[in-house]
Amino acid sequence: MRGDEAKSRARQFFESAMTKFCELCRLDALEPAYRQDNAGGSTVYICAHCGLTQSHRGARAQGPSASSGMHGESTKNLRVTSTLPLLRDHVDLSTPMSVLDVGAARGAFVREFLSAAPRATVTAIEPNEGQAWACAFLNRSNVISKPIEETHLPGDHFDVVHSCRTIEHLDSPQAVLSDHWRVLKPGGLLILDSRNIGAIRDEAIADEWFTSNFHCHFSSVTLSRMLNAAGFELIEPPNGNDRDNILIAAAKSDCAPRNIPADPLEVHSARALISFYKSARQRNLSALGAVVAELTALAPRGIAICGSGRLLDSLVRHGGLDQKSFLFLSEVGHGLKPALHQGATGHKQSSLKDANPGIIVVMSDAHADEIARIASRIAPQAEIIHYSELVFRAYNRLAA
Repeated sequence: MRGDEAKSRARQFFESAMTKFCELCRLDALEPAYRQDNAGGSTVYICAHCGLTQSHRGARAQGPSASSGMHGESTKNLRVTSTLPLLRDHVDLSTPMSVLDVGAARGAFVREFLSAAPRATVTAIEPNEGQAWACAFLNRSNVISKPIEETHLPGDHFDVVHSCRTIEHLDSPQAVLSDHWRVLKPGGLLILDSRNIGAIRDEAIADEWFTSNFHCHFSSVTLSRMLNAAGFELIEPPNGNDRDNILIAAAKSDCAPRNIPADPLEVHSARALISFYKSARQRNLSALGAVVAELTALAPRGIAICGSGRLLDSLVRHGGLDQKSFLFLSEVGHGLKPALHQGATGHKQSSLKDANPGIIVVMSDAHADEIARIASRIAPQAEIIHYSELVFRAYNRLAA
C-alpha cells in the first residue's frame, strides 16, 4: 500500500471514530435523525444532550476543513447589506483598525468595508485560489489563500473578525471560534453570520437542505452557546424573526469556557424540526411534476428564471423539467447575471432586459423578495411568480 493511501485510510478511520462526539458539548450523545439523499450524502444527527444538529461523513478526504470547498458566493454577496450595517453599529469606521475577513470569496465584503473605513486594513482568508485573486490587488488588504485552520495569525492582533457563511462548513467550528478569540484584541468584535436551520420550516421546501458541504446546522440557540463556550459575550443577539439567517455581534471577553448543560427544549425543537422537514419535503417532491406541468403550460408567454440554482436543479432532477424552454436563466446576485446550468443549452438572451419575458419565476428560498425587486426593476412588464406559489398551487391540485 502506498504511503499516501495508507495515511488517507488512517485519517478516514480516525474521522469516522470521532463522529460519535457532538461538536458543541463534546459528549457521546448523537442520535441519527435523517439521511441525506444526495450522492455521497451524510447522516444528520441531533445531540440528545445539547440539541446541536450536525452531519458527519465517514470520510472527509478534502483536508482539515470543508472551508476549502465553500459554496454560496452569491449568498455572501447579498449578506454584505446586513453584516456591514451591524459592524457600523458597534465600531467607528473612521478610526484605524485591523480586520480579519474569514471566507472572503471574491471580496464583496472587503470592497464595501474598505470603502466605508478609509483608515482600516483587511486580512482576507479565502482557500479557493480562483476566488482569492479577486481581492489580491486591493489597497490596504492582504489575502491568505489557505483554509482558516491552516493559518497561523498573531494573537491579540485584530480589532474585528468578520465571518460570513463559513462557520457551518467547518469540521471543527468550536476550535475555529476559539482561535478567533485568540487573534482578537481584548474587547475585540466578532461579526458572525451563518445560515439558520430554521429555514427548513418551510412549507414549500423540496430541495435537499442538508447538503454534504455543511457540517453543523445551527439554530440561534446552539450557535450562541458555541460562542459563549469559546469565550465570547453576545452584544447583539440574533434576530429571532429571521428564519433563514443567524447574524450575531459578540465581543471577546475574559470568561472561561464552561461545560455545556443539557437543553431538553432545544433537543425537542431539533427533533420536531427534522420531522417536519422530512414530511414536508416528501410531500413537495411529489408535487414537482405538477410544477413542471404548469411551467410547461406557461412557456409560450416567455419565462425567465431568476435566482436559479438548487431549486431549478430539483425540478430538472426530480420533475423532468426541460430548461430549453426558458428565455433566460440567472444566478442570484444584484446584477442577475446569466448562468449556464447542466443541460441548459437553449439560452436566447444574454440579459434579463433583452429577454423581455412575460413571466419571471423567482427560484430562491432566502432571498426571494430581494430578487423579485431587482427583477421587477429590470423587466417591469413581466409578471412575477415565486417558486413557493408554484409549489402550493401544485400541492392543491394534487389534493383536489
